[in-house]
Amino acid sequence: MHTSYIARGSCLRASDIKKLRGTPWKTNWTKEDLVGILDETGPFESIYHFASFNLSWFVEKCFNNQQGKPLKLEAFQQVMLDMLWNKKFPMILATRGAGKTFMLALYALLRALLVPGSKIVIVGAGFRQAKLVFKYIEQLYEASPLVKEAVSHWGGPKYGSDAATLRVGLSSIQAIPIGDGEKIRGLRATVLIADEFASIPEDIFDIVIEPFTAVHMNPAERAAQQRFVARLEGLGADSGIIDAIQNTQGFGNQVVISGTPSYKHNHFYKRWAVYMAFLKSKGDPKKLKHALEERQLAATGKFTEISDDDVSHAEVSWHHYSVFQLPHTALPEGFMEEDIIRKAKATYPAHRFAMEYLSQFPDDTDGFIKRSWIERATPKPPEDIPVYVELYGDPRATYVMGVDPARFNDNLGVVVFKITERGRELVYCQAWDRTQFSVSAQKIREIVKRFNVEYIAMDKGGGGEEIREWLCKKVDGVDPADFIWVIPDQMEKFTGDKTGMSAPGKKILEMVDFTNAWISLAAHGVESNIQQCHILFPDRGDDQRIYDQYMRHFARNEIRDGEKEMLQRDLWGVDDWEADQIAAITGEKTQRSFGVTQNIEECINETCAITRMVSPKGTESFELPKLAEQPEGLDMRRRDRWSALMLVNYAAKVYMGTGHQPKTGVGMSTGSRPRGSYTNRGVRRRGSVQY
Repeated sequence: MHTSYIARGSCLRASDIKKLRGTPWKTNWTKEDLVGILDETGPFESIYHFASFNLSWFVEKCFNNQQGKPLKLEAFQQVMLDMLWNKKFPMILATRGAGKTFMLALYALLRALLVPGSKIVIVGAGFRQAKLVFKYIEQLYEASPLVKEAVSHWGGPKYGSDAATLRVGLSSIQAIPIGDGEKIRGLRATVLIADEFASIPEDIFDIVIEPFTAVHMNPAERAAQQRFVARLEGLGADSGIIDAIQNTQGFGNQVVISGTPSYKHNHFYKRWAVYMAFLKSKGDPKKLKHALEERQLAATGKFTEISDDDVSHAEVSWHHYSVFQLPHTALPEGFMEEDIIRKAKATYPAHRFAMEYLSQFPDDTDGFIKRSWIERATPKPPEDIPVYVELYGDPRATYVMGVDPARFNDNLGVVVFKITERGRELVYCQAWDRTQFSVSAQKIREIVKRFNVEYIAMDKGGGGEEIREWLCKKVDGVDPADFIWVIPDQMEKFTGDKTGMSAPGKKILEMVDFTNAWISLAAHGVESNIQQCHILFPDRGDDQRIYDQYMRHFARNEIRDGEKEMLQRDLWGVDDWEADQIAAITGEKTQRSFGVTQNIEECINETCAITRMVSPKGTESFELPKLAEQPEGLDMRRRDRWSALMLVNYAAKVYMGTGHQPKTGVGMSTGSRPRGSYTNRGVRRRGSVQY
């Protein structure tokens, strides 16, 4: 059994294996070998060890962990690896912290080593997620001397701005960004790994990514085999002989889906339901026909009659599907930090904890604003043009901004809307920890310059007044033209006189008093605007669009690789591994951070977590649900992005003139001219907004 793997792999030799620590390479197991494993692992664990010994044994002998010790897989990891190796359509749903990304990396490297000619392509919602899987491949490569020696003469792992690659003899592993799908059309793969599947746009996966696996590794040989089988069938050969021949050819190309579950209105749930329908059918023709109809309905949105040939094929192929669903309760004791689990259970809403740690698909959120409403307010192809994340604004468009200053346990939150004919598109969200007011003011000025923001609403509490002063304070290196002043209606109130009216800079900042009455109006305004799809949410981030925005903003015709990496960090964030890499290059300590896409997702999570409560006197409040258990007595949950969302929606309504008489000229930069279709209406005066 072992020697068959060596024969199939061109990179590892039997002589190399004998150099490994522990027992030498053997083709036969003795009684002492079996008893030794039984004594070491115990009767329960040894069952899994023996059952999947062909892979897990190989991993233990050839791979090391980060401490340089043999990599021993837990029982659930052995089962997961066995499923990945033997199923054509495996799906992994595992609790956060179970190491599913690591297992995908281990599987990809094993497949490349042991099956020459494998073309493994890794995709995620963004390049960052695909690189995260590849990062674990690199760690396994660096920690395992035997694997490194066997593979290093092909160059080892290589990173580029648009791909991460590893060549393993005739095999290759490639992590790629998907963008809008246009630049990756025509790519071929024998193994496709899609991580964090819920965040991958459904249309791009179905139309562009999944067809990577349409062509067999050796199509001519495969076609010849099928002709041979057809000839045997024509001659009346026994079905057992035909099945034996087909079973020796493997299952062909593979599509691996992995990730954290999402809500039932997400396309991940639809695919999971189809997989489960195939598995529960157990080959029953009637159940298979129903499963095929459900799959067609999920893919096309309409009912299609299923032919007898399709059902007959499904009777043979249904067992290629598999689902590995692992909640945190099924992990070995001590595998995860119990304090982390308790904190998550206390701080997360029930629906989010079910997704993150129980591997379940919840129906919907149970807060003031439903997640299904936001899903409905997210335009998706092919019916609609999606909203894209932006890092630099379109000079022909109009943007407004909401700023929630940092409170005692919050970040400073910023949300930017792009005002278009179809609604207010949420294109940018950022949050940062409590910093000096001067630093926060400079970051706000930078965002205003990026988008040429026309109107800002900021809470005057929680440090808002101090930030306002810094926004129009003379500071070395700040051009007075970049100063941001309060709107004329508030000039005298906040500056003591109207001298700022003639000062250079923009008069676009409205300071908002966060009273209960204002919050109530603003919260209901956000609720109704989401329900009516007047607020639109982004469906995706696209690296190439970000590059184009950057070049347009700085009037450039090309972009360097270093700039691409910087923009990718802004868009997708920086994980611990990337922070270490940056620190090694620059010598400066870099922290893990969220990118704009993650901040937008957190803004949505915060919005869906807010609950509406009414006091006995009828006063409304909009708060996070009460904690079942407060870790160390401190509520660490955030709502700064939700507050910024209320503020930016208010800013959009004021700017567009909802419920107000026009007052042109307010908020315009000195010497500037109106831009965009909405700008021509003139900036509106301050005042409470009718929702």
